[in-house]
Amino acid sequence: MTEEYCQKVRISAMAILDGEEPFLSAREIAKHAETCANCRQELEQQEQVLGLLNEQRRQSFTEDVCPRIAAAIHESAIRQTDPQQFCAFALLALILLVYKLVEVLPGFTAGVVVKLVPVATVIVFFTLLKENPIKINHNLRLQGDIGK
Repeated sequence: MTEEYCQKVRISAMAILDGEEPFLSAREIAKHAETCANCRQELEQQEQVLGLLNEQRRQSFTEDVCPRIAAAIHESAIRQTDPQQFCAFALLALILLVYKLVEVLPGFTAGVVVKLVPVATVIVFFTLLKENPIKINHNLRLQGDIGK
């Protein structure tokens, strides 16, 4: 058989497993699988994967964790508010604004190196602050009867 027909058989088998309308009937698929070892192996793997997926159960939580998470996020935001950091970010914004104003001046021709100034400024700024601009709060933990 051709590779195109084998592909049709595999897609039809997936459609049947998903409960959709296949290109080929189940009988045609079974008949082809008798003679094609590759398709037979693929169909067996599809059935194994579907079996594994059907064994999975969605974990449900009986405890409402949203209020505790919201409180922890609020506490974290309060702790992270630092006037010194605000001033540093305001300075960065001012530097980038001045750069943009200079860049739009008539007669100003910027080379590639000059266009990298904003990126380099931000990198240097965060390196000096030793601050990750994208923080992940590792203090949020679920507690209670998880997994029961």
